[in-house]
Amino acid sequence: MEADELADRFEDMVDVLSRLPPAIKKQKSTAWFDYVNDPNTAYGYGDVRLSRPKPTPKQITEMDEALLWVNMLESKEEQRLIWARAHKFPLRKIAGLMGISKDTVKYRWMAALIKLSIKLKKK
Repeated sequence: MEADELADRFEDMVDVLSRLPPAIKKQKSTAWFDYVNDPNTAYGYGDVRLSRPKPTPKQITEMDEALLWVNMLESKEEQRLIWARAHKFPLRKIAGLMGISKDTVKYRWMAALIKLSIKLKKK
């Protein structure tokens, strides 16, 4: 798997993680549903909040695989860098947090992806 494909898989991993349902289910205090008293707003005239579709089993399996790949990286710095780039943080922001230039951040990110690609090809 090439470095570009790995970067895309990590971005997909973060997307699937954000779409998973919460681990703790909210408890309802009553069995009766909430209803609107005003007949003008009772039938869908109010604001609609759409939720994103839940991930498919295949997407969850690919997410689990990508999470294992993050653990295959040698240093915590590489893991954090891959994680930050998967969350689409800008290079400048990561560089400011790490105290290095954005070009160095990009170089280290690409180096981590290439190292991981080589490890995955050996398997």
